[in-house]
Amino acid sequence: MSMNEADTRFHLIDPVLRDKGYTSRDRITLETIETPAPVEPTGPKGRRRKGTGRTDYLLCVQVGDMPKPLPVAVLEAKRESEDPLKGMEQAKGYADCARFDVQYVFASNGHLYGDYDKPSGIQTGPHPLQDFPPHADLCARYAKDKGIDLASPDAALLFQADSPAWSQSRYYQDAAIRAAFEKMALLKIEWVTGHEG
Repeated sequence: MSMNEADTRFHLIDPVLRDKGYTSRDRITLETIETPAPVEPTGPKGRRRKGTGRTDYLLCVQVGDMPKPLPVAVLEAKRESEDPLKGMEQAKGYADCARFDVQYVFASNGHLYGDYDKPSGIQTGPHPLQDFPPHADLCARYAKDKGIDLASPDAALLFQADSPAWSQSRYYQDAAIRAAFEKMALLKIEWVTGHEG
């Protein structure tokens, strides 16, 4: 008998993710973030699409003792008997800039997984789930794709915790803030590189 989605996550996907280094809340968040439907620009005002969704897994980069993890990928799980790529379009919707501003999208049925690289637009898979990228590899991939040394002082802005004086930001506010800090870090790197020598 085939496992349902919850059993697939618990028995097949969770153990692989733990083995790959996604072992703490700083590196992975499990189905806790409800994502309202995005607002579509129609006319002078926007309208919200119907329905909400929950990400099955939000994968984060955590470097050293930085105060806050950096979301970089979503992983959508489907029941064991489903096509492993079935959840890809759903996960791409969660990865939209208006949601989390993550760079990578994964979908899995517990045995195989697919990978969508948002910056390049390239989708690959299915691959064996045992080949899923370890946390260290996902960190290195993100740093390379963004051109930012995540251990540098300039990158510390990306990992800043919210001020306790403010109420907790919403997911789209957090994504916008991270995107602005990322651009600032890249501009500083370009400026320093251009003025050396």
